[in-house]
This record gives sequence, C-alpha cells and structure tokens, in this order.
Amino acid sequence: MKRRILLLTMLSLLCVERATAQWAPAVERAPDVGVALQLDVPGRGNFDLYDYGLTGKLQFRGWFTEDIGYGLSIGYGQWSTDRNPRRPGARLFDYSGNLQVVPITASARYALFLDEAWDLVFDLGLTYMLVDSDITARNMDESGTRRFKVSVGDAIQLTPAIGADYHAADNLIWSFLVGYRHDLSRGSIRTELGPARDNIMESFFFETALRFAF
Repeated sequence: MKRRILLLTMLSLLCVERATAQWAPAVERAPDVGVALQLDVPGRGNFDLYDYGLTGKLQFRGWFTEDIGYGLSIGYGQWSTDRNPRRPGARLFDYSGNLQVVPITASARYALFLDEAWDLVFDLGLTYMLVDSDITARNMDESGTRRFKVSVGDAIQLTPAIGADYHAADNLIWSFLVGYRHDLSRGSIRTELGPARDNIMESFFFETALRFAF
C-alpha cells in the first residue's frame, strides 16, 4: 500500500509539473496548489458499513479560461467502521477497524465571479478510490469470539459539488466545498468464508482548503 501511495504521489506531482509548464500565458486566472481536509458522512443509512471518513488532500487547479478550469488531487485518509450496520451479507456483525483510502481525482470546474473577494464554484469530479482494509468482523454462524479479516475492493465514484472561493489576499485562497459521492463501480466485500454485499461508499462530503496561487 505504501509503495502504491508513493508511486501515485510522484505521478500526480509530475502531472502538475507538466500542466504548469504548458500553461497558456493568455489566461488571466493563475493556477494554484492547496491542501484540503475532507469529512465524509455516509448517506445510505443502516446499509453503510462506515460511520465517517476523514481525508487530507494535495490539490492542483488550473484554468483554461477565466471561468472554466480543471483540478487534480490525491489524498490519504481513513473511514471508520460502524460497529453494527445492517448486515452487508455473509452474516457478519460486530465490525471494527478502519478502511485506509487513497482518492485520486480529476475534475472539471466552473467559477462564477461574484465580486473581488468571492467566487461561486461548481465542480464535477471522477475519483478512483484505492482502499486497504484493516477491518475485522465476527460471523453469526461461528461460535466464540473469532474475528475474520474483511477485504474490500477499490471503487470508482462521481463527485458533484458546489462551493465558494474566498480570495483572502493576492495569492491566498480559502475554499469551501459541499458535495455528494456517488458510486459508479463498487468494490466487493469478502472474508475467507466467501463474498458479501458490494461495498457502499456513497456519502455527503464537506471540504475546506487553503490554496496558494502562483
């Protein structure tokens, strides 16, 4: 997992470097890099395996025109399990542990100028969610306290969002974003006893970021 994270981080930074090197000087809006903190709140009630998720991100934003742009980001976080969700199959219960996540996102965005300090931002992202599970659970058909490792597969998600940019200074931007994470392709949940229901990661998310324009 650590090797994958390092490789993906290097590839993302290379993409940022290429994008910056090819930047068109005619575009008035400057590109920016930022660090973000994102809170995920699962949105499917008792079907969720997760209680909440917390992720830190490294982000880059570029602009094709004054109002149309794109974003690239990579992050690392953990999703905490709900101890007793409605069973996701395989007669599992009493979950514990976390799901480590590495979201890699490319997005298209539109910024609506409000005044000198504020922009309204619409964002549509596509995320590949790399996951690594240290979740365990008990099985209703097994006696005693034996716990089984729960394996979880990667996912692909669509992430529409709306937010605002506050231009605190010439090169400093404070961003807020609210959106929904929709599963396009769900990973599977498995134990050594067999497969369970597909992994549901649909959630509302709230993000704040500090960005530096250059």
